[in-house]
Amino acid sequence: MNQIAPNTLDFLDTEIEKRINSFNLRTVEFRKNAFLFVIASATFSATTTVLIALGEFFSSKLFTSLALVSGAILTILAAWDGFFTYKQRWLQTNETLMQLYELRSDLTFQKTIQAPDLDQLKTFYSRYKEIIRQANQEWKELRISQSKTDTASEIQYSE
Repeated sequence: MNQIAPNTLDFLDTEIEKRINSFNLRTVEFRKNAFLFVIASATFSATTTVLIALGEFFSSKLFTSLALVSGAILTILAAWDGFFTYKQRWLQTNETLMQLYELRSDLTFQKTIQAPDLDQLKTFYSRYKEIIRQANQEWKELRISQSKTDTASEIQYSE
């Protein structure tokens, strides 16, 4: 069995915990923002519909004007959410968080049987690095796909 320095195992435990805490905070933030944008969009959509109906019923330009303002706010919310993609980011960070929880659980289980040797610890560390690499790759792909969408929109407007 290959011997490892005592602080090597502590290092991996600490790194995993730091990443879990970081991804947990981001998951909560993205979930909250996704929820708020869905509720706000639905609220402004319903408000716009009601204001249009009231404008027609009372033949009032005030309600029609308010409906236009409400519709404009809805458009801004949709663009904001489309840019920040809170739901996608929430799902991505949650997936990474679940993988980190699984890694922590496996490492903890191994420690209850016996302390991992150097080869096992390298395997755990490789899994950790792969989880983080995959999360970074998914983030990059999301940014690239948004960039292509933004570029396509610009091209359509310039024609």
